[in-house]
Formats: sequence, C-alpha cells, structure tokens
Amino acid sequence: MEDASSGSLARAALFQALDRRWDAHLDTLRALVRARSTQGEEAAAQRLVALRLREAGIEPDVFDVDPAGLAHLPGWVDGPLDFAGRPNVVGTLRGTGGGRSLILAAHVDSVAPGPPELWRGDPWSGEVDGGRLLGRGSWDDKAGVAAILWIAGAIGDAGLRLRGDLILQSVIEEESSGVGTLACSARGYRADAAVVVDGRGPGGAVVAHCGQLWFRVTVRGRTAAAVESRRGRNAIDHLATQLRGLREMERAFDRRPEPPFDAVEHPFQLNAGVIAGGATPTTVPGLASLDCHLVFPPPLTLEGARSLVRRRVAETAALEGWAGDLHAS
Repeated sequence: MEDASSGSLARAALFQALDRRWDAHLDTLRALVRARSTQGEEAAAQRLVALRLREAGIEPDVFDVDPAGLAHLPGWVDGPLDFAGRPNVVGTLRGTGGGRSLILAAHVDSVAPGPPELWRGDPWSGEVDGGRLLGRGSWDDKAGVAAILWIAGAIGDAGLRLRGDLILQSVIEEESSGVGTLACSARGYRADAAVVVDGRGPGGAVVAHCGQLWFRVTVRGRTAAAVESRRGRNAIDHLATQLRGLREMERAFDRRPEPPFDAVEHPFQLNAGVIAGGATPTTVPGLASLDCHLVFPPPLTLEGARSLVRRRVAETAALEGWAGDLHAS
C-alpha cells in the first residue's frame, strides 16, 4: 500500500502534467467541436478520439453498435438511424494489479445546432471568445470527451502506474437512446465504479437520475377546404389540446418530488420538441404529430411511463370526441 507522501507526490505530478497539457487539451476540444458530430455523423470525431488515445500509448478498441447482438438486452432502444460507421471508441489503461477499476465515460454525439440565425457566429467554429469556447456540443459533451483524453495523456506524461484498470469510453447515441453505452457493457467493459463526464461543470456530481422517454402523438383528422373548415377535423388543433393535457401530467409530477429530487427545481419536465402536419394554409390538416421528451420520476418504470402517457392521451381524446383517431408511440 502506498504511503501518504508517495500519494501526494503522484497527485502533484499528475496536476503538473495536466497544466502542461492545457493548450493541447484546448486544441483537442476545439477540434472535436469542429468535427460536427451530430447524431449519425460521429465518425470524424471518433477518429480524433482514437488518434489521441494512440498518442497517449493506449490502443483503442473501435467498434460499431450491433443491433442484432444487443436487441434482446434490457435497455435496448431502436433508433431511426443505421449504426454502421458510427463507432464507439474505448481505451484501457491496464493497472499493475491489486487496485479497483474505474470507467470514465463521455458521449461524442451532439444535437443539431438549430436555426443558424440564432447563433452569433458559426455554431461549429470552436472559437474562444472572452474565455468561453463557442460551438454546438462544446459543453455537452465534447468537454467531457476531451477531459478524459486529457487525463489519459497526463497520466502517461507523469509516469504514473495505476493499480487498477482505467477504462476510457467515448460513446455514441447518448442524445437519443443510450445504446452506445449498452454496447460497451455488452462487450465486456465493466469496472468497480464509473464516472460519466457529461456537461455539468465543476462543483458537484449527479448521484441520481430521472427516467427519460421519447414519444410521438399522432392525430388523424379530416381534411376540408379552408373556406369550409367547419366540415373538417383539424388535427393540429387537437394536438394543441393534447399538449395541454400532457402539461397537466407534467405539473402533477412536479407537485410531489421524492428525495433527492425534491432539492431540484422542476426535476420532471416535458418538452414538446417537434410538431409536424398539414399541407397548405388553405386546407384543414388531416394528419399531425407531436414528438416529446419526458423526464419522469422514480419508481415509475419506462413501461409505466409509456402506459401513463397513453392513458392521458386517450382520456384527452375521449373528452374531445377524438377517441380512435389518435396513436401514442
């Protein structure tokens, strides 16, 4: 067992190595932002991650998510995109033995930047302005990916030998399903503990997490000409009614949060993210859909949350006389 003095020396050497690597760390973070790794386009960023691991003396394991091999596992979620050419990257720094193992995990995918006119500059610039790095994904979670690479390089520079294995994971699919992490676990990457480095900044760790559900409400109405709109059934109008009902469900969640979520303002949330429907302003829309993201409380399970949403949608539809014309999935 190492004594306190040797432990202090090792920590000091590590922090000095981190300081020396600061400029290189910032360059890696900027390059990751510029790689534009939105969902489905993660390959370029993952090539950079693999390169940085090799430079740190760690041979990366680069592998695609395999739906056929994972679909039977709890936690698998079918996604809209193919997984080919969108690899996870994992590097393992082998310990000398006798120590506990640790996973440091971060996700390389980011959401789309949205309307460019809402940005003050290029959302993929990676520029530093006034001490802040600008660009989509720089906080969530390119900073996390860059941080674990920074740590890996600094450990090597400091000449430290860890007793336990340190497993570094850069995964895809965090923004929608989490199956990138599931694929790492199924591949055999397990440890005594894991830290997910994800867009929180300094000051504390998240020790509990709500459940999350994506769902779509689809409404079938009846088309008509705008000048005879009363003869139709406006699917978009009814989606607005459905959203009000779902907001009531969200408020009910927030009225009774259990610890530790009672310490968080609005821990359970509903986001109406995408609405689609209609063809022209001169026609009553006969079909419309609403895509939502729900953050729900424990002990509600994923299937329980699905059932709750379906029940709420059905109740709202029945009150409005739309029963049989809706589908929640």
